[in-house]
Amino acid sequence: MGVRKDLIWLAMVREMAENCFVGMIPYMAQASVVLDERFLEAENCWMFFRNREMDTGEGGFFTDTACAVSRRGELRIINDFSDNEQNLMKYLQTMSDHIAERGL
Repeated sequence: MGVRKDLIWLAMVREMAENCFVGMIPYMAQASVVLDERFLEAENCWMFFRNREMDTGEGGFFTDTACAVSRRGELRIINDFSDNEQNLMKYLQTMSDHIAERGL
C-alpha cells in the first residue's frame, strides 16, 4: 500500500499555516488546537482558519484572520469571511487567481 502524497502535502501545508498563526499570536503555541479542522481548497491555494474557540486576547486584526497557502508554499494572512459563505467562496477564488497571476 503506497503513501498518498496529497495527504502528506496537505499535512505539511496545514503545519505551515499553524506555525504562521503561532508566530503572529505567540500564546497560541500553548493551545492544543490552533487551527480549525475546516479548510478550503481552490486550484492554486488552500485557506486555513484559526480555531475560533481560542480567544486571541487581541481583538481587532487577529480576530478575523485566516491563512492562505499557495501550492508553492507562499503564505498570506488574509481576512476571514467565515461568517458569510458567499463572500468566503468569492474570496477563495480571488486569492487563487491572485496567486496564479503572480506565480506564487
